Amino acid sequence: MLIFLACLLLIGQLPAQLAEGEYWYSGTARLLPEGRKVGGLFEPLRYGRSDRLEWSVNPILALVIPNIAVKFASNELGSWQMAWRISAHYPTLLLRTLTREGSGGLLAPDPTIPQVPHLLFGRGEVLLSRRMGAGTLVTLKGGLALALKAGEFDARHTIDLPVIYPRMAAYRNGYQLNLGIDLLQELPVIVRLWVDADLFITPGFDRPLAFEHKGLTVLSRKGRLGLLVGYKLTWGDYPFGAQWHLLPLVDLQWTRQRKGPE
Repeated sequence: MLIFLACLLLIGQLPAQLAEGEYWYSGTARLLPEGRKVGGLFEPLRYGRSDRLEWSVNPILALVIPNIAVKFASNELGSWQMAWRISAHYPTLLLRTLTREGSGGLLAPDPTIPQVPHLLFGRGEVLLSRRMGAGTLVTLKGGLALALKAGEFDARHTIDLPVIYPRMAAYRNGYQLNLGIDLLQELPVIVRLWVDADLFITPGFDRPLAFEHKGLTVLSRKGRLGLLVGYKLTWGDYPFGAQWHLLPLVDLQWTRQRKGPE
Protein backbone atom coordinates (compact mmCIF):
# COMPACT_ATOMS: atom_id res chain seq x y z
CA MET A 1 0.00 0.00 0.00
CA LEU A 2 2.85 2.42 0.83
CA ILE A 3 4.48 1.72 -2.53
CA PHE A 4 1.15 2.37 -4.28
CA LEU A 5 0.71 5.72 -2.50
CA ALA A 6 4.29 6.71 -3.31
CA CYS A 7 3.67 6.01 -7.01
CA LEU A 8 0.58 8.23 -6.93
CA LEU A 9 2.59 11.16 -5.60
CA LEU A 10 4.92 10.97 -8.60
CA ILE A 11 2.15 11.40 -11.17
CA GLY A 12 1.76 14.83 -12.74
CA GLN A 13 -1.20 17.16 -12.54
CA LEU A 14 -4.10 17.09 -14.99
CA PRO A 15 -5.53 19.99 -16.92
CA ALA A 16 -8.97 21.13 -15.74
CA GLN A 17 -10.70 20.37 -19.03
CA LEU A 18 -11.31 17.10 -20.80
CA ALA A 19 -9.09 16.16 -23.70
CA GLU A 20 -10.47 15.14 -27.08
CA GLY A 21 -11.96 11.66 -26.80
CA GLU A 22 -12.86 11.94 -23.09
CA TYR A 23 -16.14 13.78 -23.60
CA TRP A 24 -18.19 10.63 -22.98
CA TYR A 25 -17.19 10.29 -19.30
CA SER A 26 -19.05 12.35 -16.72
CA GLY A 27 -17.53 10.83 -13.58
CA THR A 28 -14.16 12.63 -13.52
CA ALA A 29 -12.91 15.89 -12.04
CA ARG A 30 -12.30 17.24 -15.53
CA LEU A 31 -14.85 19.53 -17.18
CA LEU A 32 -16.15 19.91 -20.70
CA PRO A 33 -14.55 22.80 -22.62
CA GLU A 34 -16.59 25.98 -22.87
CA GLY A 35 -19.37 25.60 -25.43
CA ARG A 36 -19.11 21.80 -25.67
CA LYS A 37 -22.37 19.82 -25.47
CA VAL A 38 -22.64 16.07 -24.87
CA GLY A 39 -25.89 14.11 -24.77
CA GLY A 40 -27.15 10.56 -25.10
CA LEU A 41 -30.21 8.38 -25.34
CA PHE A 42 -30.08 7.71 -21.58
CA GLU A 43 -27.25 9.85 -20.22
CA PRO A 44 -27.89 13.47 -19.15
CA LEU A 45 -27.29 16.38 -21.48
CA ARG A 46 -24.07 18.12 -20.34
CA TYR A 47 -22.87 21.58 -21.31
CA GLY A 48 -19.56 23.33 -20.67
CA ARG A 49 -20.74 26.75 -19.54
CA SER A 50 -17.23 28.10 -18.92
CA ASP A 51 -13.71 26.91 -18.34
CA ARG A 52 -14.60 26.06 -14.73
CA LEU A 53 -18.34 25.31 -14.82
CA GLU A 54 -20.37 22.48 -16.34
CA TRP A 55 -24.06 21.79 -15.89
CA SER A 56 -26.22 18.82 -16.83
CA VAL A 57 -29.86 17.78 -16.94
CA ASN A 58 -31.65 14.62 -18.03
CA PRO A 59 -34.35 16.04 -20.33
CA ILE A 60 -36.37 12.82 -20.57
CA LEU A 61 -36.45 12.23 -16.81
CA ALA A 62 -37.20 15.92 -16.26
CA LEU A 63 -40.77 15.27 -17.43
CA VAL A 64 -41.43 13.22 -14.28
CA ILE A 65 -38.38 13.98 -12.09
CA PRO A 66 -37.19 17.59 -12.38
CA ASN A 67 -33.40 17.40 -12.07
CA ILE A 68 -30.21 19.40 -12.46
CA ALA A 69 -26.50 18.98 -11.68
CA VAL A 70 -23.55 21.35 -11.76
CA LYS A 71 -19.83 20.57 -11.65
CA PHE A 72 -17.23 23.21 -11.05
CA ALA A 73 -13.47 23.05 -10.96
CA SER A 74 -11.57 23.71 -7.76
CA ASN A 75 -7.92 24.22 -6.88
CA GLU A 76 -5.64 21.21 -7.19
CA LEU A 77 -5.12 19.06 -4.10
CA GLY A 78 -1.46 18.28 -4.40
CA SER A 79 -1.14 16.63 -7.80
CA TRP A 80 -4.85 15.70 -7.96
CA GLN A 81 -7.27 17.68 -10.09
CA MET A 82 -10.29 18.49 -7.90
CA ALA A 83 -13.90 19.36 -8.75
CA TRP A 84 -17.19 19.60 -6.90
CA ARG A 85 -20.46 18.17 -8.22
CA ILE A 86 -23.83 19.17 -6.81
CA SER A 87 -27.04 17.55 -8.04
CA ALA A 88 -30.70 17.81 -7.05
CA HIS A 89 -33.97 16.22 -8.12
CA TYR A 90 -37.63 16.24 -7.10
CA PRO A 91 -38.99 12.65 -7.16
CA THR A 92 -42.44 13.28 -5.66
CA LEU A 93 -44.25 13.65 -8.98
CA LEU A 94 -43.01 10.28 -10.25
CA LEU A 95 -43.61 8.44 -6.97
CA ARG A 96 -47.18 9.71 -6.77
CA THR A 97 -47.73 8.68 -10.40
CA LEU A 98 -46.49 5.15 -9.59
CA THR A 99 -48.84 4.85 -6.61
CA ARG A 100 -51.68 3.03 -8.32
CA GLU A 101 -53.10 -0.37 -9.09
CA GLY A 102 -52.58 -2.15 -12.40
CA SER A 103 -50.22 -1.37 -15.25
CA GLY A 104 -47.49 1.10 -14.39
CA GLY A 105 -48.11 0.93 -10.68
CA LEU A 106 -45.11 0.06 -8.49
CA LEU A 107 -46.42 1.45 -5.20
CA ALA A 108 -49.78 -0.02 -4.21
CA PRO A 109 -52.29 2.59 -3.01
CA ASP A 110 -53.36 2.03 0.58
CA PRO A 111 -55.56 4.38 2.64
CA THR A 112 -53.45 3.53 5.71
CA ILE A 113 -50.24 4.79 4.04
CA PRO A 114 -49.68 8.58 3.96
CA GLN A 115 -49.27 10.16 0.54
CA VAL A 116 -45.68 10.55 -0.67
CA PRO A 117 -44.60 13.95 0.68
CA HIS A 118 -42.99 16.73 -1.30
CA LEU A 119 -39.31 15.81 -1.30
CA LEU A 120 -36.17 17.52 -2.61
CA PHE A 121 -33.13 15.26 -2.82
CA GLY A 122 -29.65 16.69 -3.22
CA ARG A 123 -26.15 15.21 -3.33
CA GLY A 124 -22.80 16.96 -3.03
CA GLU A 125 -19.61 15.18 -4.11
CA VAL A 126 -15.91 15.88 -4.34
CA LEU A 127 -14.05 14.36 -7.32
CA LEU A 128 -10.28 13.85 -7.46
CA SER A 129 -8.65 12.77 -10.74
CA ARG A 130 -5.12 12.11 -11.93
CA ARG A 131 -3.25 10.05 -14.49
CA MET A 132 -1.56 6.79 -13.60
CA GLY A 133 0.83 5.94 -16.38
CA ALA A 134 0.09 6.24 -20.07
CA GLY A 135 -3.58 6.24 -20.99
CA THR A 136 -5.03 5.64 -17.50
CA LEU A 137 -7.17 8.16 -15.63
CA VAL A 138 -8.21 7.41 -12.02
CA THR A 139 -10.94 9.30 -10.16
CA LEU A 140 -11.78 9.05 -6.47
CA LYS A 141 -15.09 10.40 -5.22
CA GLY A 142 -17.02 10.84 -2.00
CA GLY A 143 -20.27 12.54 -1.20
CA LEU A 144 -23.15 13.30 1.12
CA ALA A 145 -26.83 13.26 0.10
CA LEU A 146 -29.66 14.97 1.97
CA ALA A 147 -33.43 14.56 1.61
CA LEU A 148 -35.58 17.55 2.56
CA LYS A 149 -39.14 16.36 3.21
CA ALA A 150 -42.39 18.20 3.85
CA GLY A 151 -43.79 15.26 5.79
CA GLU A 152 -43.16 11.64 6.68
CA PHE A 153 -41.79 9.29 4.03
CA ASP A 154 -43.49 6.06 5.07
CA ALA A 155 -41.38 2.88 5.26
CA ARG A 156 -43.94 1.16 3.04
CA HIS A 157 -43.11 3.55 0.19
CA THR A 158 -40.45 1.29 -1.30
CA ILE A 159 -39.56 -0.13 -4.72
CA ASP A 160 -37.47 -3.26 -4.22
CA LEU A 161 -35.47 -3.00 -7.45
CA PRO A 162 -31.71 -2.67 -8.02
CA VAL A 163 -30.35 0.88 -8.26
CA ILE A 164 -33.71 2.30 -7.15
CA TYR A 165 -33.96 0.70 -3.69
CA PRO A 166 -30.73 2.10 -2.16
CA ARG A 167 -31.56 5.62 -3.35
CA MET A 168 -35.06 5.44 -1.92
CA ALA A 169 -33.47 4.36 1.38
CA ALA A 170 -31.97 7.84 1.51
CA TYR A 171 -35.42 9.38 0.96
CA ARG A 172 -36.65 7.62 4.07
CA ASN A 173 -33.49 7.96 6.17
CA GLY A 174 -32.87 11.61 5.36
CA TYR A 175 -29.18 11.33 4.45
CA GLN A 176 -26.70 8.98 2.79
CA LEU A 177 -22.95 8.71 2.16
CA ASN A 178 -21.28 7.45 -1.00
CA LEU A 179 -17.71 6.47 -1.88
CA GLY A 180 -16.38 5.38 -5.24
CA ILE A 181 -13.58 4.99 -7.73
CA ASP A 182 -13.60 5.31 -11.53
CA LEU A 183 -10.97 4.02 -13.94
CA LEU A 184 -10.71 5.13 -17.57
CA GLN A 185 -8.26 3.20 -19.76
CA GLU A 186 -7.34 4.41 -23.23
CA LEU A 187 -6.67 1.55 -25.68
CA PRO A 188 -5.28 1.58 -29.25
CA VAL A 189 -7.39 2.77 -32.18
CA ILE A 190 -10.88 3.87 -31.04
CA VAL A 191 -11.56 1.66 -28.00
CA ARG A 192 -11.66 2.78 -24.36
CA LEU A 193 -12.65 1.01 -21.15
CA TRP A 194 -14.52 2.69 -18.31
CA VAL A 195 -15.08 0.84 -15.02
CA ASP A 196 -16.26 2.08 -11.65
CA ALA A 197 -17.24 0.86 -8.19
CA ASP A 198 -19.57 2.71 -5.81
CA LEU A 199 -20.57 2.03 -2.21
CA PHE A 200 -23.71 3.62 -0.77
CA ILE A 201 -23.94 3.86 3.02
CA THR A 202 -27.22 4.80 4.74
CA PRO A 203 -26.42 5.11 8.48
CA GLY A 204 -29.22 4.14 10.81
CA PHE A 205 -31.11 2.31 8.07
CA ASP A 206 -31.98 -1.35 8.70
CA ARG A 207 -30.15 -2.31 5.46
CA PRO A 208 -27.38 0.30 5.30
CA LEU A 209 -25.11 -0.93 2.47
CA ALA A 210 -25.46 -1.18 -1.30
CA PHE A 211 -22.79 -1.75 -3.96
CA GLU A 212 -22.74 -0.94 -7.67
CA HIS A 213 -20.11 -1.67 -10.33
CA LYS A 214 -20.19 -0.65 -13.98
CA GLY A 215 -18.05 -1.78 -16.91
CA LEU A 216 -18.29 -0.10 -20.33
CA THR A 217 -16.53 -0.45 -23.64
CA VAL A 218 -16.60 2.87 -25.46
CA LEU A 219 -16.17 3.05 -29.23
CA SER A 220 -15.58 6.56 -30.54
CA ARG A 221 -13.61 8.50 -33.08
CA LYS A 222 -12.61 12.15 -32.99
CA GLY A 223 -16.06 13.06 -34.17
CA ARG A 224 -19.59 13.41 -32.95
CA LEU A 225 -20.70 9.92 -31.90
CA GLY A 226 -19.75 7.44 -29.19
CA LEU A 227 -21.21 3.97 -28.61
CA LEU A 228 -21.20 2.69 -25.02
CA VAL A 229 -21.86 -1.02 -24.39
CA GLY A 230 -21.41 -2.83 -21.10
CA TYR A 231 -23.03 -3.97 -17.87
CA LYS A 232 -23.97 -2.87 -14.36
CA LEU A 233 -23.52 -5.25 -11.41
CA THR A 234 -25.37 -4.43 -8.19
CA TRP A 235 -25.59 -5.88 -4.70
CA GLY A 236 -28.24 -4.89 -2.19
CA ASP A 237 -29.84 -6.12 1.00
CA TYR A 238 -33.55 -6.02 0.22
CA PRO A 239 -36.52 -6.79 2.51
CA PHE A 240 -36.59 -10.28 0.97
CA GLY A 241 -32.83 -10.81 1.40
CA ALA A 242 -29.47 -9.86 -0.12
CA GLN A 243 -29.20 -10.30 -3.89
CA TRP A 244 -26.88 -9.62 -6.83
CA HIS A 245 -28.22 -8.30 -10.14
CA LEU A 246 -26.53 -8.00 -13.54
CA LEU A 247 -28.02 -5.44 -15.95
CA PRO A 248 -27.06 -4.67 -19.59
CA LEU A 249 -26.05 -1.12 -20.55
CA VAL A 250 -26.20 0.42 -24.03
CA ASP A 251 -26.11 4.09 -24.96
CA LEU A 252 -25.42 6.17 -28.05
CA GLN A 253 -23.95 9.59 -27.29
CA TRP A 254 -23.26 12.64 -29.40
CA THR A 255 -21.13 15.74 -28.93
CA ARG A 256 -21.05 19.16 -30.55
CA GLN A 257 -18.94 22.29 -30.05
CA ARG A 258 -20.66 25.66 -30.05
CA LYS A 259 -18.96 28.11 -32.38
CA GLY A 260 -18.63 31.78 -31.65
CA PRO A 261 -20.25 33.85 -28.89
CA GLU A 262 -23.76 33.14 -27.66
